[in-house]
Amino acid sequence: MRESTELKETILRESQELFATHGYAGTSIKQIAGASGCTTAALYYYFPEGKTHILREAVRATFSDKLTSLLQVGRDAASLGEWMRAFGNAALQTMRDLQRRSNWVDLEIHQLGADELAAIHQQVLGFQQTIASEIVRFVKDEATASRLAWIILCTFAGYGQISHKRGMDGVAEFDMTAFVETMAWMFEKAAS
Repeated sequence: MRESTELKETILRESQELFATHGYAGTSIKQIAGASGCTTAALYYYFPEGKTHILREAVRATFSDKLTSLLQVGRDAASLGEWMRAFGNAALQTMRDLQRRSNWVDLEIHQLGADELAAIHQQVLGFQQTIASEIVRFVKDEATASRLAWIILCTFAGYGQISHKRGMDGVAEFDMTAFVETMAWMFEKAAS
């Protein structure tokens, strides 16, 4: 028998693949259990709330690991501009993978129920708060850090939508280094 953490990770990995292929609504608990090589009873052992629980954990796994590694690059920054350069360059390097891994969430969001939407909203709020907690050391107060964290989140999500999802990265000339430098300059001004 597999170790419990191994089976739980397998269930999450397989559910992400199934959600990406068939969508959240088009994926059943039975399909997830089958792809994971376990029974539905075993699946419910690890995820007692069923598919909503799996969704919450899948979204967390999709984004949290990436966000944690992105935030690590700015830990030694001496200014908000320096932090933004480190974070921005790292974010742009992982953008395509993040977009690929999260595309199913965007496609399914209009079909999700209240519990599923709440799970996704909670993750986004958590990401914003994590970014705010990283940059608060550079600004005058928590409210400013919170506002700037929302701007960071929205800017990079928008960049991903335009450049990768809309395919503009191959159509329009766009200097990613200049993008990050402009963001760093703006955030340095906001911190002073």
